[in-house]
Amino acid sequence: MRLGLATALLGAALGASSLTLVPAAPAQHAPAGPVRSYAWVQSGAPVQDENFYLLTLLTRLPEYRAAILVSPRLNRIKADRAQRIAAALTSCGAESAKCRIDAMLWQPQEIDAIGDALASDPRIAGIAARHLRPSGAFQLHAAKDDAGLLRAAWVDAAAAMNRIYRVYGLAEAPRYPKIDSGDFKPDDPAFGRLLAEGMDIAARGTPDDAPVFAAPLQFALMLLYLNDRELVRVSAPLEKQENAAAAARVAHTDWSRYPYTSILVLGSGPGALGTGISNIGKLRTMRAAQLYREGKAPFLIVSGGAVHPVHTDLTEAMGMKRELVERYGIPASAVLIEPQARHTTTNFRNAARLIFRYGLPMDRPAIVTSSASHITSVVADSFRQRLDAELGYQPITRGRQLGPYEMEWHALPAALHRDATDPLDP
Repeated sequence: MRLGLATALLGAALGASSLTLVPAAPAQHAPAGPVRSYAWVQSGAPVQDENFYLLTLLTRLPEYRAAILVSPRLNRIKADRAQRIAAALTSCGAESAKCRIDAMLWQPQEIDAIGDALASDPRIAGIAARHLRPSGAFQLHAAKDDAGLLRAAWVDAAAAMNRIYRVYGLAEAPRYPKIDSGDFKPDDPAFGRLLAEGMDIAARGTPDDAPVFAAPLQFALMLLYLNDRELVRVSAPLEKQENAAAAARVAHTDWSRYPYTSILVLGSGPGALGTGISNIGKLRTMRAAQLYREGKAPFLIVSGGAVHPVHTDLTEAMGMKRELVERYGIPASAVLIEPQARHTTTNFRNAARLIFRYGLPMDRPAIVTSSASHITSVVADSFRQRLDAELGYQPITRGRQLGPYEMEWHALPAALHRDATDPLDP
């Protein structure tokens, strides 16, 4: 199911949509770290909110948006950038996608100048304490002061837009080309014409008084939309849908009755269109059901997105939940789904996020179950290196291997950090 064009291009930063506000609080009383009860601001476009939460805050909250719109420095950068892009586009051939995308790329001096402007503006300073820190979405920058945190969050957002331009407009290789690549090639004349028209539509829907990053953001979101890469939409809002019953049970759980908080079940893509769960996935859910019936934990977390084959509409997590509930009689209120992860690294990271968000104890261990060869790989030192290489940090600590199919692990707050350079699963 895809977003409508109007929502994809215009609704994120510009249109009137529902807005959730966090009550303003004096900076000295602001929480110092992630808060489970933090109320997320919503733009009405989940793809934007998941990947570019800072920009959602800056465009949807009136006090910050107003400060940006009257900033001489930011307006000067916006005018200079518009002039540069307009000049470049007049020289672009009608079918040249690369020319247009090259013109849209954020330049280092622009990124630095906007970062300086945001971080030095006292009207925007409160955003770090009121939103960036309690959301946890910028956790890797939490050690910085408020100005440094805001600057780093903007640099990340600009880098993420450039990454989308390059991967889904210039066909640069993503980390996993077989499943994450775009559908177009920059030298395809048809794509050039499509892109020219899409850029024009996006520009027409961007008011003259929009913030400096509004049009570039819409261009990035448009590229994801045209390439059918809006997979993060399936994650919101799980706590009001698929995970509602299980999330409600967490507060009433007697954790002393269980050795573990949860059983994480790693996905295994079916590899064929129309297939909800693979044979390997069937064995993994069978083992997970055994562990649940043995009383190892009060909850199961099934993790796996719409990955295999490319462009499948079926998520591994939903297939595993159906198997657990319908075949093994596991209560639906005992199963949390994580339908976004595309790799083993993000299986753990995203499950750690659910553990934090839903209030499962983080000082107690969880357990993961998978195929024997899969567990062997996550126990190995090479998996720690893989986490560093793919995520840039460790979202978990690994514990003992309990047998051929299980390992203990703990969730870490670092897992809350969002990285939009992987826009399919930030």
